[in-house]
Amino acid sequence: MLVVRGKTMGLWKTEMTHIEEILKKFTDRVKDVKSTYSMLTDEQFSYPDRKIYSGDWKFIGLKAKEDIPYPNLPISDLLDDPLIVIAGFSVLNPGVEITPHKGYRGFADKVYRAHLCIKQAPNCLLTVDSKEYTWQEGKAFYFDDSLEHSAYNRSTETRIILLFDIARDPDNIPELTENMMRDFDE
Repeated sequence: MLVVRGKTMGLWKTEMTHIEEILKKFTDRVKDVKSTYSMLTDEQFSYPDRKIYSGDWKFIGLKAKEDIPYPNLPISDLLDDPLIVIAGFSVLNPGVEITPHKGYRGFADKVYRAHLCIKQAPNCLLTVDSKEYTWQEGKAFYFDDSLEHSAYNRSTETRIILLFDIARDPDNIPELTENMMRDFDE
């Protein structure tokens, strides 16, 4: 579901897409997602692509293709889904401004970026293709990462989400691109 300026948009359809099915599995287990974050809070590092943001944006990597660095987590079974290409916790501390950008060329058009909020913050916003979205604890949504998007946290609280990229086409799971690997290796 999407939350646009405080209004919930969209309803679950009778027949869910594979994207919606994955989101439902994670939202049904939001307590496990929160437990996973609690176990890994000391593993945070600065989000690597410093060109697109200012402030203290942190990340905890959970999955990059088949690489799952923490194999015995409460949500390990969910992360094992081959359609989830990348997953991690995005920690948007107060004052972070993420400038308008698009996802990685050659990758973003093959995935949908999903967010599951585990800690919301006031005055925190995501803009995708001129549409504004807010996060609500325990709720998930997805968007097209190839569209221009930006975000900010202008509150005094931290916003935490599980961020994950889901293959659009179950028969065409994308590879990580060289520029993605370079950014995350630095």
